[in-house]
Parts: sequence; C-alpha cells; structure tokens
Amino acid sequence: MFLELSNLSRRRCGASRLLGAALLALALGGAAVGLAQADPMAGVTTEALGSLPSAGAPGYTLVFLRITMQPGANIPAHSHPGDVVVVVQSGKFGTSFVRGQGTVTRAAVGGADAVQATLKAGDSAVLLPGDSLAYGGSAGHTMSNAGDTPLVLLVSALLADGQPGFMFDH
Repeated sequence: MFLELSNLSRRRCGASRLLGAALLALALGGAAVGLAQADPMAGVTTEALGSLPSAGAPGYTLVFLRITMQPGANIPAHSHPGDVVVVVQSGKFGTSFVRGQGTVTRAAVGGADAVQATLKAGDSAVLLPGDSLAYGGSAGHTMSNAGDTPLVLLVSALLADGQPGFMFDH
C-alpha cells in the first residue's frame, strides 16, 4: 500500500496530529490481516484532503480523502469504524455488500431527479461518475475498480479515533 499526501495537502493539514493519526490508522488498517497475506490495498493510493475532530460526535474525526484505484485493484471485504459517504469522481466503482446495508444515489441525468436504492448483504452494484454510496460502520463490503481506467473516489468519513480506517474480514 502507498499513502501519498500532495504538497498542498501537507501545507493545509501538516500541522494536524489528528489527521496524521487518522491517516496512519487508515494506512495501517490491513496490518491485522497478517504479513503472510497479500497486501489488501495493492494498487490503491489514499490522499488526505482534510480532517476535523468532530464537535458533534466526541471521539470521532471527520476525514475527507481521495482514493485512487488502478485497473484490476480490489479491496477485500472490510468495514470502517464509522459512517462513510463515497462519491465516484471518475471511473467505474464496483462494490458488493457482505453484511449490513448501504444507500446508492444515482446521479441526476438530463434534469431527472437522483434515484436512490438500498444495497443489502449479497447485493452488488457498479457506480458511475456522480453516483454515491453511503453506509454505516456495521456494514461490510468489497471495493473494486470495475473499469479499465483509474477509479477516483472522494470519501468523507466520520471515523472513531484510535481505530484503523479499514478493518478487514478474516
């Protein structure tokens, strides 16, 4: 796995210890999987765009990330220690739910209203640019680049302090 912070991100967020702790937790989330297994974040780059300790949810930090997945990249079944909203900026985002549920919002096209659908355990979907997925910390899902170009996701997450950002299923 490769964690990259742009120079702009470093200037904006470099002084934030909480951001560093949240990103370190996110980056090292796969450590519990074990060294003998393949890197579950291979082909994935995570960039910090900002963070803020939550005044409304003590013990949680709001993080904003850009995740880029190269063609063929797959993140195995996992959950997160809090609520997450993912927006597809470019590419095709594949996901399958293994527990819990999430809400997909399809981007409004041609003046039509956005359409929402619920994904439950056993359901899969491919999201396109402008589509979003929201789910709570009890949900478990996989992530994949379902296309042949890099997939870029914008992610906002309210994560429990001191927990890894990705908690992989065994």
